[in-house]
Amino acid sequence: MGIGRYLPSTQFALMASALIVSGALVFAANKITSPATAGAELTAGEQPGPANDWKTAVAQIQAESGVTLPEPANPDAVAELLQEAQSSNLTSTVARSLLINLSDAKTQGLG
Repeated sequence: MGIGRYLPSTQFALMASALIVSGALVFAANKITSPATAGAELTAGEQPGPANDWKTAVAQIQAESGVTLPEPANPDAVAELLQEAQSSNLTSTVARSLLINLSDAKTQGLG
């Protein structure tokens, strides 16, 4: 009764060692080819303050480009369209409501 019958088969040992070697090669290749990290060199940009928020920046860009947002749809007309979109078929009701809501959002500049 030798110890050989308790050890894994030769095929299993070969597969396990091949997986370990391939994992080590992938790890080494990743370490070699990855760019060096620069932790302390990176600095944060200007922090947004009350005078430097994104709404002001968007308004300034729109003023410079001459592009204006379209007029938003009348909320009563949107509500009426949503009411007319109701039908006995749930799928078509959801599809129509989604189309109306997305169109309304796009006219508000949210799309």
